[in-house]
Amino acid sequence: MYEKLIPILQNFLDTEGGVFFETIQSGHINETYKVTIGKTHYILQRINTHIFPEPQKIMENIETVAHHLKSKNYTRSVLDFVKTQNNQSWAKDTEGGAWRLLRYVENTYSILKIETEQQAFTAAKAFGEYISYLSDLDVSKIHTILPNFHNADFRIQQHRDALYRPPSVFRLEKAAKDLVFIQQHVPYFEKKQLNIPLRVTHNDTKISNILFDKTSNEAACIIDLDTLQTSTLLADFGDMVRTYTSAYDEDFRDFSKVKMRFSYFKALSLGFIENLSGKIMEEEQKNLVYGAERTVFVQILRFMTDYLNDDIYYKTHYDEHNLVRAQNQIALFKSMLKQRDKMEKLIRNINT
Repeated sequence: MYEKLIPILQNFLDTEGGVFFETIQSGHINETYKVTIGKTHYILQRINTHIFPEPQKIMENIETVAHHLKSKNYTRSVLDFVKTQNNQSWAKDTEGGAWRLLRYVENTYSILKIETEQQAFTAAKAFGEYISYLSDLDVSKIHTILPNFHNADFRIQQHRDALYRPPSVFRLEKAAKDLVFIQQHVPYFEKKQLNIPLRVTHNDTKISNILFDKTSNEAACIIDLDTLQTSTLLADFGDMVRTYTSAYDEDFRDFSKVKMRFSYFKALSLGFIENLSGKIMEEEQKNLVYGAERTVFVQILRFMTDYLNDDIYYKTHYDEHNLVRAQNQIALFKSMLKQRDKMEKLIRNINT
């Protein structure tokens, strides 16, 4: 099974003396292996070029950000990629696949599902610090990897296109009540102009994209940097609210239990804003709750659009999988709307 990886690895390292491979199961996009040569560990990863068709731009973004962080004496670990024998940041296999190798971050662990408010605070603090250190990086130096990734107007139009297609009558009937709910809330997000700056952001701030130190349990390293590009800090904050505050995954079907846990929202808000002190604009802080609502609503649109398009984007395991995901996120969104005033008051009262 692993024999095919040897010539790929040899683009980067001498493999004499034997190599041990271990498949890393976490993550849904890239193909990832832990590599052991002697007592040294690495991560070998195949970039999914279906989703990320320009690996060179991804690696240039990662290198630009790493150089900037190191120049500012960033306090946490920065992913260290091994160059090829030809001094390139990635290599092609015989089928045109894109591969990269990075040094393993020792004495760390990852968390797949957030379980405590302290974890929410610690993770959000790390992402806030990350944005803070990158706040003076020239955004023109960063490539756009996923165009329109957080563009609500773009997602609304995709949704309308799916409705006009038209989808199957059966799917329209199954989703009818949810489609009415979506249409009722589109005006709140459509063509909304915010006077806030573009920043270099991570754009996928789920808890599993942080490595934690085994000794201190502090955040040791931000990982999974393929989505690095310019956006607003509302995107990173919103993704944390979406993925940290619900006790259940997107696939969970008992929607009556899906709620935004305010105590987790408070913890992540305090952690995120703490390390942005002096770097976050008043208009940015004022719109954080809106950004969280927009992030969840955009995800509702993406799941529902894919359901109406007969599941052409997200991997599904049964016919109504994307509908269930959309309904799950609708339940979370409704819970957030009920708590909006309390959320806004908390954010207003956090001193920067």
